[in-house]
Amino acid sequence: TTALNQKLFESQEKLIEAQKIAKIGNWELNLSEKEINYSQEFYEILGVDKATFNKEGFRGAFKYAHPDDIEFVDNIIKDAI
Repeated sequence: TTALNQKLFESQEKLIEAQKIAKIGNWELNLSEKEINYSQEFYEILGVDKATFNKEGFRGAFKYAHPDDIEFVDNIIKDAI
């Protein structure tokens, strides 16, 4: 299990590095905790402070989205839930 955990950690580190290079971020919807987790690159792309951004809540992220995309993203999240 330790070897598997090490491989998982290495894979996550590679993903983080790839996101930095490509200048892309990601987010993950955690249904059991009813929250969305954003990658560090996500915050950097938007130029926002993590603590301040997270206080705005889930819908607060919409102010950073293109207006044409808000309904689309909202529907994806509702479908996932």
